[in-house]
Amino acid sequence: MNQNWLLELAKIMAQLRAPNGCPWDREQDHDTLKKYLIEECSEVLDAIDNKDPDELKDELGDLLMNIFFHAQIAQENKQFSIHDVAQNISEKMIRRHPHVFADENAEHSEDVDRIWQEVKEKEKGKKDSVLDGIPKHLPNLRKAQTIQKRAAKVGFDWEDWRGSFDKIQEELNELKIEIENNELNKAKEEFGDLMFSMTNLARSLKFEADEALQFANNKFDQRFRKVERVVKDSDKEWKEYTLEELDKIWDQIKVENV
Repeated sequence: MNQNWLLELAKIMAQLRAPNGCPWDREQDHDTLKKYLIEECSEVLDAIDNKDPDELKDELGDLLMNIFFHAQIAQENKQFSIHDVAQNISEKMIRRHPHVFADENAEHSEDVDRIWQEVKEKEKGKKDSVLDGIPKHLPNLRKAQTIQKRAAKVGFDWEDWRGSFDKIQEELNELKIEIENNELNKAKEEFGDLMFSMTNLARSLKFEADEALQFANNKFDQRFRKVERVVKDSDKEWKEYTLEELDKIWDQIKVENV
């Protein structure tokens, strides 16, 4: 017998939230569940990076459970149900893909993006600003790049990557001045400007700044763990090493990894 597991999951969530259900689940609301939604999204991304289908299946299930959880709370508040969620996104995908479900033509991804934005504008009305609608909880590197992409679409952009690169040099000099003047609040602001400019360079070079930072994080993590193993296998404690000695170990590991 074929089991409708989506319907079953909806029933499970309803039972968990029922008066005789789970005390923890009954205590939750949209706000208390936000941190778990973020965690589950992060674990899905880890599974994708690990290229592990079984892990991805498991983590997508956890993420799906969070979606059903929010829908169950909304249904209890007589707002909407999980069926309304599914209907809403189904209708939206059909509307925004007239090149698939209607007679619109789209031969390239640029055409698809144009059609998507045109349909979205009809649905939501014309924005007061091209920056309207950017999620406030978007991770800040991603948010910076999204802001820059929106601004670039209306022509507010450098001619090429050199403009972004020169801006980085300018912001770096301003940051140095504030640090040397011991103006830490102003240095913090200049540091933010520098990060924003670095992100803009990534955009102009057509890669995601947060992915570049993730790569750097992973690279440091792997190399530092190797430094730890070298120290552990030696007859010395961390505090007995000079910074110059640790740098030498680091450089050797860096050469080996090239």
